Amino acid sequence: MFKKLVYMSGKPFWLLPEGDFHAVEQKNGRIVDPVLFRGSNDRWNGEITSEQGN
Repeated sequence: MFKKLVYMSGKPFWLLPEGDFHAVEQKNGRIVDPVLFRGSNDRWNGEITSEQGN
């Protein structure tokens, strides 16, 4: 999964390959790089989030 760290209005976001933006998680002032483990039949997190209305 290829993603870029971008800043909008001074806040960091991940720019995902689909063109979506995902808020960056920070702990102790450091950016946490999310790692996604999934099987071939699992859905992406973005698909699950969109179903929840977020």
